[in-house]
Amino acid sequence: MVFRSHKDPDKLLRVHLEEVCRIACNNALYRNEIQIASLMHDFGKYTSYFQEYLDTGVETALSRHGFISAVAAAYISLKTVDDFSSALTLYSCVIHHHGNLRSSGHNLPRRRGMINRIHDANLMDKIKNAYMQLEDMKKNLDIICNDYNNFEYGQLIGEFIVNGKIEDILIKLKNIELKEKPDYIKHQFIYSRLIYADKISASNTILPAEKYVTYDRLNIARKKICSAESDINSIRTNIFKTVQETLMSDWSRSDIFTITAPTGTGKTYSGFFAALKLKELANMSGRIIYSLPFTSIINQNYNSLKKLFVDSGAREDNYILMHHHLGDIAYKSADSHNKLSYENEKEDYTVIQSQLLIESWNSGIIITTFVQLLETILGIRNKMLKKFHCIKNSIILIDEIQSIDIKYHKIIEELMKCTIKKLNCKIIMMTATKPVIFSEALELLPDHKGYYSMFNRTRLLIDLTPVTCDEFVNNFIKNYNKNKSYLIVCNTIRQSLDIYTKLSQIESFNNDVLFYLSTNIIPRQREKVICEVSEILRSENVQEKPILVSTQVVEAGVDMDFDEVYRDIAPLDSIIQCAGRCNRSGRETKEFYYGNVHIVNMVKDDKPERFASMIYRPNWLNLTVELLEDRKTIEEHEYLEIINKYFEAVKQCTSDVKYNKYKKAVSELDFDVIGEFSLIKEQGGYIDVFIIVDDEAEEVFKSFNNALNIKDIKKRQERLLRIRKEVLKNTISVPLKYRTRLESNTHMFYLPREACGENGIYSDNTGFKRTEDFDQFF
Repeated sequence: MVFRSHKDPDKLLRVHLEEVCRIACNNALYRNEIQIASLMHDFGKYTSYFQEYLDTGVETALSRHGFISAVAAAYISLKTVDDFSSALTLYSCVIHHHGNLRSSGHNLPRRRGMINRIHDANLMDKIKNAYMQLEDMKKNLDIICNDYNNFEYGQLIGEFIVNGKIEDILIKLKNIELKEKPDYIKHQFIYSRLIYADKISASNTILPAEKYVTYDRLNIARKKICSAESDINSIRTNIFKTVQETLMSDWSRSDIFTITAPTGTGKTYSGFFAALKLKELANMSGRIIYSLPFTSIINQNYNSLKKLFVDSGAREDNYILMHHHLGDIAYKSADSHNKLSYENEKEDYTVIQSQLLIESWNSGIIITTFVQLLETILGIRNKMLKKFHCIKNSIILIDEIQSIDIKYHKIIEELMKCTIKKLNCKIIMMTATKPVIFSEALELLPDHKGYYSMFNRTRLLIDLTPVTCDEFVNNFIKNYNKNKSYLIVCNTIRQSLDIYTKLSQIESFNNDVLFYLSTNIIPRQREKVICEVSEILRSENVQEKPILVSTQVVEAGVDMDFDEVYRDIAPLDSIIQCAGRCNRSGRETKEFYYGNVHIVNMVKDDKPERFASMIYRPNWLNLTVELLEDRKTIEEHEYLEIINKYFEAVKQCTSDVKYNKYKKAVSELDFDVIGEFSLIKEQGGYIDVFIIVDDEAEEVFKSFNNALNIKDIKKRQERLLRIRKEVLKNTISVPLKYRTRLESNTHMFYLPREACGENGIYSDNTGFKRTEDFDQFF
């Protein structure tokens, strides 16, 4: 009998196992265990049941291969690997290689030493089916053993098929689970190598080699870009040189480094070139992984770094790659964002292959989000974990880590340190506010406090007297100066819409002056607003400068520079982030020296409740109020001192509940609990809605629904991948209570074209119209 692993394309099972083993074991840790996992992960396909499934497409309990393959992997491990805990690790990795990780208890006996017919009924069904699969394999025993003789497991496989006692193996695994302390990093690394190699082989993807450009070659390109003379460029150059000099002399003293510098002083280049130099000094063979909090920053920083590579003649995606959920399948170059393939001079990849290579981080430099990095390090999702192994021997750049909820800092720090130790990584953390995490890190800019004292571009003007939205608008109008640009940052969508609506009723504030930004408008229109406002801010020939009313979406990562900022009260780190949108270039005019950042305290009309209290923890707000309430003015050179006081106070009052929960889960491989970790807050009671706002959106909507109706699975997947980004760019989340206003089909909720417009449910200027009481973060 001819055994195949996949139908499309037809591939011999033996060939697939060989390919997976070769790819997974290449330059890998835990080589013995990975070899067993690779060769056993599809052992269950050596049945007539699975081969019939390939022909008919009809799946049965007997055609499923995960359980019997996992048991076989555990059996081989118990026979050949001294560390018994490896058997449980391989059992877990193989049984979940087609899905997300779950705690091993779901597939083991409930009690030590026995399998109970009542408590383990589901497991007993799997055992019964596995014995039927082994019986079927006996008909082709010689073929199967001969295939495995090529890997030196032929005799053991023969013994398992003929005499294997599945119950005994499972009971041994249960005893191991109760006695042995599992190794989380080892488990995740083996699982990652297995599922990565399996997908590469199954998709017939030819792997491109990651490519790197030397520090000296890229630095030549950087010097050309940074050649303009100015005071700020002089400061940036000094910071860059100091970071390099400190690294050259002290790189061997630590595995964790920080670069603390004020906003706008060139941390992107300083951090990236520090990583390049550290990679050379420490002879690191892995990637540089540059992680940032927001997709808007990623696009900006990617374009900045990509230009260095393009100017150095390194255009291919295996040199530098951007990966986030709103990205195209691949970005070809800094000025061409529409080609849907992974660019490589030797291969022409399909859309599906391109997606796999990007999601697997097949490049020398990766620009990505905190979500992609941290939910890979602490996560259970198959899609995420296929890149876990890429962290080995890497330099990890973390930009503005204070954007991560402080309740996760302790578990992230501990897990990252474990990763550094076991996977030989190094970390460079860049920040303007220096949160209390990695406190023992080596500072690469030792005189950073001196740089803060050089800057006095902004000052906080603090007035915490409670004001309603009406009162705020009236005060704003009294102090308005058409020669200044303004940013007003609110805490909720309701609040921002209220203020925008009130300002729009002022005759002089037309659509050429007044702009709105929040997640209440579709991402495509948000991009348009950011571009329009940025262009006006850069222009010197405008009669009136812009006013932008926004939520926190503008706080970090949007490269805009306003003359004056109003920020509703928030935790201090958010306030300092917001100040970074003000007078970034350090302008001085006859009318004003400082960029004023007004801190206000807005409350609801009907009750004295802060809008801030609806989205922020009371502890963080109270600490901020305590630090600010006795001050009228705080200048920029004082920011570092006050933010340090804030972070120290926050650390003292931060509960260890989350830390203890995830630490215990990691130590026990409790993937059910680990799966609860998420940097993105889930919005209960919200639904995604596609907005058919114009002809372009209508075409995307039609293409999406047509793609879902394609019967061929592969063609459907390819088509969906091609339009995925455009679908997301026309989609927003709205409260579930508004679903009666929406249309729906079998695939999605949507708002038809006729419901859009100033008189409809969705406005181009402010987005979805919500007439009832509501509040939403961002």
